[in-house]
Amino acid sequence: RMVVGQATFFLAAIRVALFGQGGGAEAFNIDRLDAETATPAEVVDAANQLPVLASRRLVIVRGAERLLRADAEAGEEGALARYLKKPSPQTCLVLLGEKPDGRLRLTREIAAAGVLVDLTVPKDHALADWLREESGRLGKRLHPEAAALLVAFSGNDLYVVVSRKSDTAASLKFISDQ
Repeated sequence: RMVVGQATFFLAAIRVALFGQGGGAEAFNIDRLDAETATPAEVVDAANQLPVLASRRLVIVRGAERLLRADAEAGEEGALARYLKKPSPQTCLVLLGEKPDGRLRLTREIAAAGVLVDLTVPKDHALADWLREESGRLGKRLHPEAAALLVAFSGNDLYVVVSRKSDTAASLKFISDQ
């Protein structure tokens, strides 16, 4: 998958989906690379490694735009283009980027395959609405004013907003239990 936007919150969800709530094997099966220092071939090597004491691996690459450009400069079939035609079934490869270059053939192929995920976090009022929807999905109700206050005090950092929402909910439960 190629993920665009603020991904801290969503990467945590991906990690939990693949490995559960922790465990020793997770440490052996997550690679974090930066396209500024890693080549497309190094990314492919990491993605092709077999999992250790687990059924899945997670390879996270920051700076996907640079990686896709480097792969395109390698010619007709760069290492990443070849890998994406036949990816490892045990690996979840997450390419993190801000704005993919739609002029690159590989970016268009990723989008056409349906694996380009836009995780751009909504801002201000839209973020408050998103929080309310997410709360509803989890079977909880969040008052509109409470959602607006969480965003006002936390800014538009989704990880901070959700953390404060959880902390606030735990505090309110503690108070109501007293």
